[in-house]
Amino acid sequence: MFLSVSTLFSIVLEPFIFLLCVAKHFLPTWISNPVRKFTIRVLGRDPTIFHEYQPHLKAAFEGYYTRITTSSGATIVVIFSTVRNVPKEQKPHLLHFSYLPSSSTEQALVFNIYPDKLTMDGNPSVQGTELELMAFNEAGKPIGAQTIGSDGTADFWLSLPVEDGALDIDIQLTKRSPWGGVNSTSQSPEGLLAALESLLPLHWFVWSTGSEAEVNIDKVTRCSSGEEKVEHVLGERGHGHMEKNWGASFPTGWIWIESLNPSPPPVTLVASQLIENSSTSYVTLAGGSIMGLKAFFVGFESPVLFPTSTCRSINWTFRPLFTVLLPLIGLGIYVSPFCKEEYNALAGTYKLQVVDWTVRDGWRKLVLTCAGTPGLNSSCDGESTSNYLQLPCPMNVGHGNSFAKETFEANVLVEAYVWKKYSALMSLKNRGRWEKIVNQTFNRAALEWGGSYWGSKSSEIFRPNSAWLYEVLRGKGGRNIEDRDLKAH
Repeated sequence: MFLSVSTLFSIVLEPFIFLLCVAKHFLPTWISNPVRKFTIRVLGRDPTIFHEYQPHLKAAFEGYYTRITTSSGATIVVIFSTVRNVPKEQKPHLLHFSYLPSSSTEQALVFNIYPDKLTMDGNPSVQGTELELMAFNEAGKPIGAQTIGSDGTADFWLSLPVEDGALDIDIQLTKRSPWGGVNSTSQSPEGLLAALESLLPLHWFVWSTGSEAEVNIDKVTRCSSGEEKVEHVLGERGHGHMEKNWGASFPTGWIWIESLNPSPPPVTLVASQLIENSSTSYVTLAGGSIMGLKAFFVGFESPVLFPTSTCRSINWTFRPLFTVLLPLIGLGIYVSPFCKEEYNALAGTYKLQVVDWTVRDGWRKLVLTCAGTPGLNSSCDGESTSNYLQLPCPMNVGHGNSFAKETFEANVLVEAYVWKKYSALMSLKNRGRWEKIVNQTFNRAALEWGGSYWGSKSSEIFRPNSAWLYEVLRGKGGRNIEDRDLKAH
């Protein structure tokens, strides 16, 4: 079987672009700039700048996901998704909308609509703006759209059928909050890995971790006289998380967690000191089983709660290779010197521990613990569950499934540490240990179990207390700085 010319071109070009990106970040400009300028001449574009939120029309599947958390605690989800080259009867397109109120006494709205046509248009010369997604019914009438203007404002319009009429939904998201912050050199979870466009089977990008959102829902009733009566049903404000997936195939199993604390307390009491909190907090995790191994992306931003720290906030990203777990064949166990995963979907619990090293921060550690709704009757062997929102996923045979299960009532605890280096000025007891700088909690977090993760739990690991590198770095007799110096908020 012969490879196509475009595939061969990608195999040769993408590793070169990846190395070029590495050179751009780590080599002197007098070396990297001439090579980059020559590449721009040949390709007609700068290959070190990625436009990941733009449509990828050659990808086998592509999906745009938006979650809005309102000021009242409700969750709104909007999805535009397509699986290309799939026959109509297998539901190649999906338009999803759901409104899940914080109170069980209020009515929830859930719509899974399979449009006859879904178009994705964009401007490949810009990063994410000038984008338009449009869904059409069999009569060729638009039933939903997502657009992003040149100023980065995202607008959604949906017309969803209900008895005696339709629900007209208008959503606007402004003040984009990019991954890593506005000053980040790589506003992307993947970072340099985004250069491997065709060589990696799956990609994930977050357009905004917390845009300001305004939602309005009107019910349009068609009277017998032919007139239409418009009734305003809902008006909410909140914050929206916007992301997308695309690639050759969806993973066989996955986990996804997302939450935002848009308004942190103005001050935090830490070790009897008042510290001003100037930044919001968010946490996002995505990953799972792919290519026979496991890999994860984690983003975390939070005010620093330790009075002796030199910075007042952190914005961390953890990505492969530090977050890759390799399988021990035949044992059902995944191991890594840097990362450890523990989960039990039956109990609704998930935990990820990861250690990595950066030039700026040195060794750093993150421990994410999530507690969500347990599976239905402590069993996840059925398709139906009253505890989770079921979502169709873009599998290679279309959207005729309910492989994703989401709850928006999870609680997350994130603990962040930095390695306290040896210094002659330190006291003996403070040398060579982890220093906790953040102890952040999130409420009403999104927790999604997907594919093989649903109804399963991780195998018991022979080193249950920590990822291996933690023990190496702790040293003989080392221990974490005690939590009594911190107060979670």
